Parts: sequence; structure tokens; C-alpha cells
Amino acid sequence: MWIRWVALPWWARWLVTSVVLLAFYGGITAAQVAEHPGRPPAWVAPTVIGACLISAALGATNQRARMAPYAAIVADLTTDQQRELAAAIKSGPLPTDPAVLAAALRIKNLARAERQRRPLWLAWVFIAAVILYAEWLISMPSTTVVGAAMNVVAAVYAVLLLWGQVRRRRAHRRWVAVAAAVDADASATAMIAAAQDVPAKRDRRQWACLIGAAAVIGGSYGATNVAVRSAQIAECRLAAGVVNFIADRKDLLDPTHLGSDEPPLSDYDQWASRIDSYTAVAQGHSLSPDVTRIRDRAAAVVRDVEDARQSPQTPPSAAQTTAFRTAVTELIAAEQPLVVACRYQYPT
Repeated sequence: MWIRWVALPWWARWLVTSVVLLAFYGGITAAQVAEHPGRPPAWVAPTVIGACLISAALGATNQRARMAPYAAIVADLTTDQQRELAAAIKSGPLPTDPAVLAAALRIKNLARAERQRRPLWLAWVFIAAVILYAEWLISMPSTTVVGAAMNVVAAVYAVLLLWGQVRRRRAHRRWVAVAAAVDADASATAMIAAAQDVPAKRDRRQWACLIGAAAVIGGSYGATNVAVRSAQIAECRLAAGVVNFIADRKDLLDPTHLGSDEPPLSDYDQWASRIDSYTAVAQGHSLSPDVTRIRDRAAAVVRDVEDARQSPQTPPSAAQTTAFRTAVTELIAAEQPLVVACRYQYPT
């Protein structure tokens, strides 16, 4: 697989990287949008797609220079020799073909030289990034979709790091075995001596590509996150207004007032009208169906009160009281989607 990746043209690496980035970054953004109420702006999806395409292009440009020495080694081999080379690099049988054997050692030497030329400060940047990610992960509730996804990413990354250490030790043993096989083959030794493999240096252009890719992803994530959160704040402000208003007049939901003149019917009418005004405000919001359902349940409560007070029977019949209690229960149940969507503390 790695051999095929090295031999791929720039556009193919760009396409594969774009798909991987879009699946990961797009999945996180979609989870945020699905988890929080509110409809984010229409530009969020194009921003995510564009950020993935641009970052993948910058990453593929950076990889083109880095993969050039490896591609030069693989380019002279046939398809069958490339398969033998892939097996020789990992843990398959050592090849007998001198060209494949020499190519395997040249790739191993390039990889070792590239690791040795990495600046020390990169390790400190990596450690700092891991610490910041861990702090952010701890602060995010694991019960959310995004929090659970980030926990999975952290666990997978930890496993990959441990597996990388195991593979590095195996790679060293493999490098020793390949070097010994090359020393025993005069033709392979001559090929190694004639080769002049130098790992690609990271010039300003490559660093600019790396920094640019990180800036594009980070900037777009920040912008889309702010947009999603802003939509959530607007929705939850509406939800809090509806829930708080109903809680402030919970005396209207007391069945003992069903057959009395207090609170007056005008209070019930004003209460229902105010809830109806929230329905108009909710138009265009994702919580609009829930607010409409609350309005309908509130109207049912007012109708039950009007029927009970217009009835000559005093006190209200058991059927009237039961109908009122049912309407109140349905009203409270209709509030629950607003409470759950915004993780709102239900007032007592």
C-alpha cells in the first residue's frame, strides 16, 4: 500500500487526502449540527468542503517533495518487483532480486535519515498539542456525540502511537536483516554504492504548506463552530423563554382553580396569547414544531378551564378535572424536547 502511495501522482494523493479529511472533519461538523438545536448558516457546508480540498492540496504539495526520493527508487521497478519490495520492507521473505534488495535498503536508509533530520522542536510542538487536546477533551462532556467521537479518536490515536513504537523496533530489526542480505550480494552492494539518495529537506515552501493547511482547517473549524454555537444560543434562548414563561404562571395549571373565578379567564387568555406569540418567533427555527405543539396544548388547557367555569355544575365533575389534568400533563410533556435539546434545567 505504501509503495502504491509513493508512486501515485499529485492529483491522486490530493483526492484521497480530501476524502479522508472530509470524512473526519465533515463527520465532526455534522455531529455538532445534529446534536445542537438550530439551523446553521448555509455557508457552513461549503466552508467545510473547501477547507478539506485546500488543506488536502497543501498536504499533497508538501508530500510531493517529501516522496520524490522514494518515488525515484520505485520508478525503476516493475509491478512484480514493487510487490516484492513491499513485502521486503515489512516482514515478508527477503527478495533474491538484487534490484529489489537494493531498493529495500535504500528506502530503509532514507527513512532513517529522514527521522534523524527532524528538528527537536517538532517533538515539543507535538507534546504541547497532545496536552492541549487532552485538556480540551477533559472539558468536553463525553455524553455528547462530539465528545464521544473525540474520545474514540484519542483512544485510536493512542493505540496507533503504541503500534508505531512496536513497528519501529521491528523496522530496525528488518533494516539489519536487509543490510546483511545486501552485504552478501555483490550486485546489490554495487547498486547501493552507485546510489546517491538524500532525503528531501523541508524548505520554506513545505513549511508554508504545512502551516497553511493547519491554519485553513483551524480557521474553518473555528468559524463553523461559532456559527453552530450561535444558532444553538438563539434556539435555546427561545426555549428558555417558553419554559420559563410557563413555569412563572404555573398557578394557571393548578386543578384547584378549575371551578373558581381566580385566576380570571383573562389571565388564561393572555397566557395562551403569549405562548402563541412564541410560535411566531419560532418560525424558521428547528424548535418551531415543538413550540407549536406547546401552543396547541396550552390552548387545550384554556378550553378545559372555560368549559369547567361555564358549566353549571360546582365543583367541576371528575371528567372535567381528569381532562384538565391530562391537558396539563400533555403540555409538560410537550416542553420536554426543548428541555432535552438545550440541556436546560427545568424550573421548579
